[in-house]
Amino acid sequence: MNRVAITGNLTRDPEIKKTSSGLAVCNGSVAVNEWRKDKEDYVSYFDFTVFGSRAEAFERNHAKGDKILIEGKLKQERWEDKNTGGNRSKIVVIVDQWEFVKAKQEQNF
Repeated sequence: MNRVAITGNLTRDPEIKKTSSGLAVCNGSVAVNEWRKDKEDYVSYFDFTVFGSRAEAFERNHAKGDKILIEGKLKQERWEDKNTGGNRSKIVVIVDQWEFVKAKQEQNF
């Protein structure tokens, strides 16, 4: 099973582009803080992609700093480095659903 859920903060405003066929593609990055016993923060960064009408909705409704929960599958992207000719790769989350996570002080009880 290829399924992942990540909660973190957007590191930049989501960026949307259209493919030659008109499909909307939204790319972004999430920073996830891990709190350790030694009280040092450890931050991991995860790139993500959202497609279609969901991409447009994501870009419209989110901005840098927003805390979100993204869910989807992992995909390894591979390419050849234009400068060195070497093989490169990275893991990207292909998002199929997400939630905006409000800070406690923003919630209405």
